[in-house]
Formats: sequence, structure tokens, C-alpha cells
Amino acid sequence: RLPTISKAVRRLLPSRKEVKTFSRYAKPLVVTLLGKIAAYSTLAHVATADSVEATAAHRILMGLYWAFWPFAEVGSQIGQAFLPGAGQKWPLTRRLLRVGVGVGVGSALAATAALYSSGAIFTADAAVVQRLRGLAPLAAACVACLAPMCAAEGALLAERDLVFLSTFYAINAAAMVTAFSVIERVGLGIGAAWCAMLAFQVARLGAFGLRLRRSRPKPPRWATDAWAGAREENGMRWFPGGVGLRFENGAVRIAHRSKAVERRFDDSGGLVDVRFLGE
Repeated sequence: RLPTISKAVRRLLPSRKEVKTFSRYAKPLVVTLLGKIAAYSTLAHVATADSVEATAAHRILMGLYWAFWPFAEVGSQIGQAFLPGAGQKWPLTRRLLRVGVGVGVGSALAATAALYSSGAIFTADAAVVQRLRGLAPLAAACVACLAPMCAAEGALLAERDLVFLSTFYAINAAAMVTAFSVIERVGLGIGAAWCAMLAFQVARLGAFGLRLRRSRPKPPRWATDAWAGAREENGMRWFPGGVGLRFENGAVRIAHRSKAVERRFDDSGGLVDVRFLGE
């Protein structure tokens, strides 16, 4: 007997549990997309209200800006793919952020070279080329922020910090739209709008960095008390009696003479694993 249409459709639809799970991830993404659409549309409106040359220069700069976005987005995808299952997340996160900074600097240099050295390949209008070169430092700085910002965002998504991301993006989008609207009403021009865009990029990067710093693993409170007789040597804090402690991504390594034992703790401070290490 063939299943009815209603049963076939019901099989294709997700369950309540699947919808609830997906909505946790969809909310920050939807808020981000709506915020970007509103912010960048308002920025384009500011350029249109400025002049024809400003509009043309803005379209070229935004095209260059989005051309470098895929290189930055790779960092976010790597963070979401590899950080959740990593045993030591914080070292990998720092490495990912360093790579993001390198990609951002490289992208900014490439964008600057394209605007200063080859501005004529985008347009033959001398007035537009002049506006492009005047806005090149701001555009290059915005491009430089993309890769580390995406890397930090991917790390936060890997940590399931979805409430923070959705809340921050909603506030950030509202602030950007308000700022661009004020710039357009006052008549400050496209230069002021790109300055505001750079300020929001830096603020977003700083907020993500501070959030990641707060989520960094911390050693148990009992192990952080200072001991007057302790001394530092190669990252190990040695106490009287030949006992040494070292903290690595939530793990406590305890060394004594020729033997060493590694104890791992969970977020609540409970002991998870104990193993002896050779010299």
C-alpha cells in the first residue's frame, strides 16, 4: 500500500526537536544577514546622495571589498569545522587568529596596490580614480579587519556562543544604520561613511576578541594562589620540594623529580583523566 500524500509530506518536514536545534544556529545567521543588508544598503544610499563620482567609487570599493570576503570566510569555516572536536581549543584558536591577521594584512596590501597602482583598470574617469585613491586607505583598513574578524566569529560559533552573536549583531546593525542615516542627513559625504564603517569593523573585532578572551580556559582556583618560594622555569612553576605545576588549556601538569603526571579537569573543576608521563 502506497503512503498517502500527507504522510509523505510529514516525512520531509523536520521534527520539533530538529527545528529547535536548527533555530539556535539560524537566529544569529538570519540576524547577521538582515543586519548586513540594512547596513550596506544605507551606506550605498549615502554614496548616492553624495555625487555621481562618489557613487561610482563606492561601487568599485564594495566590489573589491566583497572580492576579498571569501578569503576571510575560510577562517570562519575552519574554526567551525575543527575547533569543536579539538582536545586543546585555545592554542588552535590563537593559531587561527594569527592566520587571520596574516590573511587580512595580505588582502589589505593587495587592495591598496589595486587601487593605487591600477585604479585606471576600474574606470577611465579621472574624477572617480581620484575619489578611489582618496578612499583607498579606509577601504584597505576595512579589508584588513575581515579575516581576523571572521576567524574570531568562527571560534565563537564553535563555542556555541550564539546568544552573544545574535545580540551583538542586532545592536551593531541598528547602530550602523543609525550612523549612516545621520551622515546622510548632515551631508558629511562618502568619506565619513567609510570612516564610520571602519570604526564599526574595529569595534566588532575588539568585541569578538574580548569575548574569546573571557572564554579562555582558566586553571582551578586552588592552583592559582601564589607561593612565595615558587620559581618559573620553561613555563613550569617549581615549588619547594621539587614539585612543579604547569597549566595548558585547562590541563594541569604536575611534575616531581623524574616522574610526571598529567591531570585533566572539566569546566566545573572535576577531575577527568590522570595519566603518568615519562621523562
